[in-house]
Amino acid sequence: MQQRIIERVEQRPEDASAWRMLAKVQLQNRERAAAERSLRTAIELEPGNAAAHHDLGQLLIENKVEQEGLAELQQVIRLAPETEYAKSAETYLELWGVDVEPELDDPFVSLVGFEAGEFDGSKRREETDEPTFEPVKEPERVLNASFDVGFQYNSNVALAPTSRQLVPGTRESFQLLLSPDLQWTLSESENTRWGVTYFGQWTFNEGNFRNFNLESYQPGVFWEKDIFDGPTIWVPRLSYEFIYDLFDGDRFGNRHSLTASTLAIWDDVNSTYGYYAADWSSFENPGVTPSLTSQDGWSHTIGMNHEWYWKENLYRSFTVGGDLQTVDTDGSNYRYHGIQLYVESLFVPAESWELTLEAGAGFRDYYDFSGTPSRDEFNYRGVIELEKRFNDHFSLLTFFRYQRFNSENSLYDADQYLAGVLSRFDF
Repeated sequence: MQQRIIERVEQRPEDASAWRMLAKVQLQNRERAAAERSLRTAIELEPGNAAAHHDLGQLLIENKVEQEGLAELQQVIRLAPETEYAKSAETYLELWGVDVEPELDDPFVSLVGFEAGEFDGSKRREETDEPTFEPVKEPERVLNASFDVGFQYNSNVALAPTSRQLVPGTRESFQLLLSPDLQWTLSESENTRWGVTYFGQWTFNEGNFRNFNLESYQPGVFWEKDIFDGPTIWVPRLSYEFIYDLFDGDRFGNRHSLTASTLAIWDDVNSTYGYYAADWSSFENPGVTPSLTSQDGWSHTIGMNHEWYWKENLYRSFTVGGDLQTVDTDGSNYRYHGIQLYVESLFVPAESWELTLEAGAGFRDYYDFSGTPSRDEFNYRGVIELEKRFNDHFSLLTFFRYQRFNSENSLYDADQYLAGVLSRFDF
């Protein structure tokens, strides 16, 4: 996100809201001096920007430049008295014992124009060639890629990414796992980007389960755009992905998936993600009676989650979300309506360490199932991941993941355990 905002500033240096958003990101990264320069630039471009005056006032007070900071907050009240920024400014001023609505001869008022009239204490800004801020330069990154390699224990090796069900019974094996993941931005204009993605997964099993050695190829394309709306950043995105799975070199199935989504970053803490996905799947084996057993067909999913993110906290983030899904397969035994709810928490117990905890629960109603007893199922999942980052390019990840499809019908009651260690390389 910081790189996107930097590019926005470079493309449209006259956009005050972009400079303010850059300051927010700089503050998150503890770049306080750079954030102050960005806020002053925003105010120079748009003197009536109450939000920028508010942020600068808070920053100056935190930097022990109290008088100028309080003057900035008084300016907020004069510019936008009915806004949340004004209410926040009033709280600060009351704590400092300063009049909320100062008279024109108030000693703080004369300081409001400091950032426009003085530069280094002796020269006016418009009379000097010295820059009012240091230009921000970051290396351009058009390719984001990672590669995982490691070992895991898998209690149900017959599950493929295209499959919607676990297979009952015991099929457990230790596996060697290889998995690349990349996004390559091929073109960027203004705030719009498009490019290609690729995710792959290869597993190699021991002993008799080599016929379940998985190859999963998942190429895709994407388009997205940044929209700056005051303090909010909207990122609509369209993506297409093709998933092709093989077991021991033989085709298992494939899926075409189209997703429309929007990310809304409301402020430093809150963000919301919503999406709709439609996909069509085709499997090599339609079963003995395709009208009952074929999994070929369409699925539609709509979902949303909200994240709270605290930059400096031990408890770094909390996410809650859910989705609704309907699957309309050729075989009546696989059609269902489903709901899924989940929560996720991220902890940073020490520098360069991250602990992720995730839990979810859902229900699937197989409304056309022809057998007895009912195939309706509750499903559960839990995840524990601990990552140690050694530098910008290398980390180690240990994990435990569990999912369960709990059905009254023993033919469809199944679960899966995954536990292992991965080396992750970021490029």
